Amino acid sequence: MQDKTIDNALRYLHRECMNGRAEGLVQVVELMRIRGVEQSFKAKSKRLGYRQGRESSYRKGHPNE
Repeated sequence: MQDKTIDNALRYLHRECMNGRAEGLVQVVELMRIRGVEQSFKAKSKRLGYRQGRESSYRKGHPNE
């Protein structure tokens, strides 16, 4: 298995744990530390930012949403 495949799998598991869909955050973070993979929070923050913007436009009664 290629290193980037393992790294991407760890990033995916980390995202799932951060979003509350999987257990084992401590173990995933430790494996990432051992392999030298940085934790990425971009996907979660982008997704939450989009969701918050969409919900606020619903509350305001924006006609295009």
